[in-house]
Amino acid sequence: MKIIAVDPGGTTGIAEYDTVTEDLLQFQIGPDEHHLELYRYLWAAQPDILICERFNYQRRELDKGVSLVLISREYIGVCKLYIRATAEARENETSWAMQQPAAMSLFTDRKLKRIGVYRPAMVHANDATRHLFYYMTTEMKDNKWVYAAREPE
Repeated sequence: MKIIAVDPGGTTGIAEYDTVTEDLLQFQIGPDEHHLELYRYLWAAQPDILICERFNYQRRELDKGVSLVLISREYIGVCKLYIRATAEARENETSWAMQQPAAMSLFTDRKLKRIGVYRPAMVHANDATRHLFYYMTTEMKDNKWVYAAREPE
């Protein structure tokens, strides 16, 4: 089974995991416009499960002087288009999951480093990996990443 997690944005992070081979691929696309590149990647990869971070609009951030950037919504739309297109074109539909940004808090940088999958200078790929591991832990009840991230005794 192939699982792909996407951290959508100006630079989109991707974490792809094959449960049979246990291969983990982490990378980023962008920051240039990459709608078509993301769609083509998903189409070629044909994940069984696609996980995407939800976009939460929070007015309070604007009040603090943080600018509102909506590009993440466009890349979420690319993921949704992929889900729709595969449902019509293939017999096996891709499962779809949207996760809150808070899902990333279970796997900190320190834990990713302990597991050996932390990628310096690839913030978005690391975030996608957090979403992947969170989904596997909470939805699939696979605790391998939790155990791998534990402090040695």
